[in-house]
Amino acid sequence: MSEDGRGKQDNLAAIDDERSQAALAQQQYRQKLKQRQTKLRKLIMMTACSVMLLFSLLSLSQFIRSQMSIRQMEQEISHLSDQVASEEEVVAVLENQANLLKDDAYVAKLARSRYYLSKDDEIIFSLPEDNDSKQAQILNRVYQDQKES
Repeated sequence: MSEDGRGKQDNLAAIDDERSQAALAQQQYRQKLKQRQTKLRKLIMMTACSVMLLFSLLSLSQFIRSQMSIRQMEQEISHLSDQVASEEEVVAVLENQANLLKDDAYVAKLARSRYYLSKDDEIIFSLPEDNDSKQAQILNRVYQDQKES
């Protein structure tokens, strides 16, 4: 019986050995499966991070473009505001001249100085340093001063 007991022990040892090998194989399979799942999770996370990074970069580039466009428009607005102010000054000067030309006394002085028109029995002498634009400016100033007084 000892041989029979020994054979059973050998059989039991073989079965235990097979079971332990099966358990080891199953454990190795689980480890490989966990490694695959870990790699898959890492791949999914990397892909998600890459997509978010790409989206962030696209958003940032669009933001930068819009800021540049805003700056350019602000500069254009500033330039156009300066231009409008300049044109308003020109309009004010022209309106002032139009108002002066409505006054008969001013028109008479202007006609006498620029075009040498004279009243009856009046003699006009022209000096070489006379300059029409200077004369008109002087007359405008004198007339404005008289009008304000």
